[in-house]
Amino acid sequence: CTACPAGFQLSNGTCTACTTGTYSSGGTGACLICTDCSACNAQTGECSACQAGFQLNTVTCEACPPTTFSTGGNQTCQSCTECSACTAVDGKCSACNAGFGLSGGSCNACGTGTFSLAGATSCTDCTGCSVCTATTGVCTACSAGFQLSNGTCTTCPANTHSAGGTGTCLDCTGCSTCNSLTGVCTACPA
Repeated sequence: CTACPAGFQLSNGTCTACTTGTYSSGGTGACLICTDCSACNAQTGECSACQAGFQLNTVTCEACPPTTFSTGGNQTCQSCTECSACTAVDGKCSACNAGFGLSGGSCNACGTGTFSLAGATSCTDCTGCSVCTATTGVCTACSAGFQLSNGTCTTCPANTHSAGGTGTCLDCTGCSTCNSLTGVCTACPA
């Protein structure tokens, strides 16, 4: 043989069929790898199935857009749930949407008293808060000894106390000083 038909390659005067995932338009050339395909037409190179991370668009495979994935074959790209970033081949999260933390390739809602911003990989404790908005960290309730002001918890000033929550610090009653958490007198007036 001096030339081969489409789907075959010439090797030492013999035509051999292209292996799965390769193609040849014929002649004297070698079989070429089907780009991004897991299966293709051995004569034209047109894709019939795609590799993981790609989806079939008629006869070509195109990469999945950001925050989507495909496990290959004839599957279309699927959205990565609760992720702000994920791997295109299996959908495992690498970063999460606001209010979620990463655990084992999945994003889970932040628990009470924690928050995360978009793109974060973990939930963070609310600073000075007993409760905060899971997506921003803005305080909605304070721990004892703190008062809420414009989404921030601040320490009660000297000679005041707060049981926490959404209230303000109260003056110590009948004391010169008191415990900032409980209001119990620690020193009486002279």
